[in-house]
Amino acid sequence: MTLFSDLDKYLRNEKKDRFQSLPLLESIASRLEAAGYSGENEVEHKNKGNFQWAVEKEAPPSERTACAISYLMPLEAIRLLAEIGKKNQVKLTAIFCAVAAIAARVVPVYKNLTEIILALDARGFCSPNIPLDHIGSFSETTSLQLPSNIESTNVIDIAKIFQEQIDSVLLKQSPLTKNLRSDYKMEDIIRMAAEITAPQNSFSAGIVVSNVGDMTRMAEKIKYFEIREGMVTQTNGINPIMVINYTTFRNSVFVFGYCEPLISRCSISMYANEYMDIIKKMTWDI
Repeated sequence: MTLFSDLDKYLRNEKKDRFQSLPLLESIASRLEAAGYSGENEVEHKNKGNFQWAVEKEAPPSERTACAISYLMPLEAIRLLAEIGKKNQVKLTAIFCAVAAIAARVVPVYKNLTEIILALDARGFCSPNIPLDHIGSFSETTSLQLPSNIESTNVIDIAKIFQEQIDSVLLKQSPLTKNLRSDYKMEDIIRMAAEITAPQNSFSAGIVVSNVGDMTRMAEKIKYFEIREGMVTQTNGINPIMVINYTTFRNSVFVFGYCEPLISRCSISMYANEYMDIIKKMTWDI
């Protein structure tokens, strides 16, 4: 986003900001540990529950294609959704996670979705904090568990379950999903590569949810962002779907990433339509 901001200013013949910081070339793991956060013992996270989301068609990585579809929603709808959350003491992120879990029930191969992987911007977690103008990878994740016996379709009820778990991570009472080691053994990397490239009949972890938030604070007057390119990670076959939300000056954007043929265009369309319908119904009921 820093690069986009600079390019935007250059094209508009405006003076560029002079940033003093440099690209972050090392892992943020040590900074998270210094701040008191912990990670899982395993190098690679796998769902520990009874979650079993089958792929629709098996395919080696060379035959997988990262895809995405996006939907727009008025900013007013998101503002109303945030008000609902505030009234019920849950954050917007927890609501998005709850909607992601409930919407999965319309997908034909759905079976007991018990996990949501929440992506977090870890810059503010580090000690010292990492400034916004740094360039690097700052994403961390945490696993949110939904009891398999929960059949409620009430978004707020499920959001409260997730909010409690999110708070536990932020308070450093629960670990982040990723292992915080800053170095890895070669055998671990080889093993992970072998697992990812091997034939698979199911996904090993849950749906990824990322509430990026207001992008206008990151890139000033840019009206559109191409986040679909980030969906290339979906070809690893670990997560069935990735849901990213962000807002611009004009709209709230929901991007649904998936990997063909592990999941079909038909299934992701059913999921995305259900996701958006749930949010619309919540805001219409106000």
